Amino acid sequence: MTRDDILTRLRERIVAFAASRMGRDIAEDLAQDVLMVLEGKYAHVTELADLLPLSLQIVRFKMAVRVASRCAGANRDRSRWTICNCRRKPLTPSNKRDGSSRWSG
Repeated sequence: MTRDDILTRLRERIVAFAASRMGRDIAEDLAQDVLMVLEGKYAHVTELADLLPLSLQIVRFKMAVRVASRCAGANRDRSRWTICNCRRKPLTPSNKRDGSSRWSG
């Protein structure tokens, strides 16, 4: 199997993996980014058994970066940037709970 055949199969897998989590259009962009990284930095890796886990790890990282940038975009006040879950409200003095109520119902 040639490198082009391997990369074609990898691209299909990457798109399927990313599309199941982020949507088809974003998955296509991510697959292109991952293939560029594989060609640029990992050209010496030639086996499909080595490239598949590597490519999935790269796409996971790129998906996390995309989600983090979306969260940061939702919260433009840079003084309040934290690692966030976009669905949660940021902690403010009005919705913080003190440690004493931690174990109470």
